[in-house]
Amino acid sequence: MEEALYKWFQSLRTQNIPVSQDVLREKAVIFYNKARENGAQLPKFEASKGWLEKFQKRYNISSKIITGESESVPLEHVESGRKKLQELIALFDIENVYNADETGLFFRLGPNRTLATKSDRAKGTKKDKERVTVLLCCNATGTKKIKPLFIGKYQNPRCFKNINTQTLPVRYTSNSKAWTTME
Repeated sequence: MEEALYKWFQSLRTQNIPVSQDVLREKAVIFYNKARENGAQLPKFEASKGWLEKFQKRYNISSKIITGESESVPLEHVESGRKKLQELIALFDIENVYNADETGLFFRLGPNRTLATKSDRAKGTKKDKERVTVLLCCNATGTKKIKPLFIGKYQNPRCFKNINTQTLPVRYTSNSKAWTTME
């Protein structure tokens, strides 16, 4: 069963398809059940985390990052910025201090990690950059939360067909890039 699982795993990795630990465990159970259906006399098997760890060790499989970029703010700017913010906030009633931030949600983006053998370089593929932007806002105490603003690419998306957008738990708007604009 493990050899079949490893061959299946290798076939996916040769196609550069990401494989998570959860997927590997689920497939192990499927292979186990098929072997039992075909008459194999096997002891009870549950694809536990311990089994997975040992399987990965036996077949030299580890978790790798497919792609990644990171930048950080220079640390010397953090402390002075924090002090300025505290001085400014002290001028207001804490109930009237709000924070808003936007985030991009890449809802079609695949995973950036995969299980791979040590020799596998885990090459990436072109990422689907289809996105929506969500703007969230609340006061400092968390007692007043503003209805989230959801910015999509289309004015009338197909998924909203026959849906009154006024009844959604978010405010919906759109622009060609699904980005926040001055408006």
